[in-house]
This record gives sequence, structure tokens and C-alpha cells, in this order.
Amino acid sequence: MSYSFPPRAGSSSPWGPIQTVTPLGPDAVEVTTASHGGLRISPAALARLPVAVQRTAYSGGGWFEEDCDWALPYLALGLDAHEPEAARAAVLAKADFDKHGRAAPFRVNDEMLALEPVCILTLTNSVNPQRASGLQPFGPALNLAQKAGERGLRHHSVKARG
Repeated sequence: MSYSFPPRAGSSSPWGPIQTVTPLGPDAVEVTTASHGGLRISPAALARLPVAVQRTAYSGGGWFEEDCDWALPYLALGLDAHEPEAARAAVLAKADFDKHGRAAPFRVNDEMLALEPVCILTLTNSVNPQRASGLQPFGPALNLAQKAGERGLRHHSVKARG
């Protein structure tokens, strides 16, 4: 099924008829339905995303479901800058190396988990196969995935296709 951009209330989405549409800049909107929702991004915005995150098991065609995949375009496209409610803008933790030294990235993981997320996305290596070929997985991302698993949180490891 083909979907136009931007969608309007009453039009179709992968989750049923759209009830509300909230703009998040010129290339993205948040949509809700009676039972679910997510983000819809324009074809131009979709083309700006890395190929590895343009489609997931739960999302595709410019639609990103609300439970987990919404974070892919939200962070990659900087949609928090267009967030109408400041309290909903992306929360990004910053490692404090002055305070925690080499343990800073791991402390940030604890701070992020304290926010009680419903889903964790990790990128342990570059999605560019040429760059990734000689690199070891990123330890703090592996640590975050492990802690998410220990807490029973939904986790997705972002990887290159193919």
C-alpha cells in the first residue's frame, strides 16, 4: 500500500486509521491511531538515513513504530529540535570523563537505564562494512546491551544489512 506524505487524520497507516498528526519539522510527523502509532518521515528524509536503519522487523517505507523504532529517525534526523513539547525532546546522556575517567561511558549506561526505557538500540560497530572490518565492537555499547538483557528490556542491535 502506498502512503502519501504528510499523512492526514483519517488516512491510512500501517496501524489503522490515523487519529492525530503532529508535525516534527518539514520531513516528519508523529501519528497516533486507536491502538498504536509512530513516526512517518518523507521519502527525502528516508533517503538521508543509513540504509541499515531504513527498514527493521517492525518498520519500513518511512513508517517507524512508536515502541522502539521511532528513535532511529528521531535521533538521526535531529527531530528533537522540532519537538513541540520540550519535556518530550530526546534525552541524551553525556559521559563525564572528568568525574568518572575511563568508566564514564559505562556510568552513562547506568544513567540511561535509570530513565526506565522501554527499548534499547545499540550500535556496537560502524554500519559501513569497510570501516567496521578492522574494528573491535564498542565496549560501552556491548555493556548497555548486556544490562538491558539483565533487566528484561527489549533490545535491538543495529547492524549493516547483508
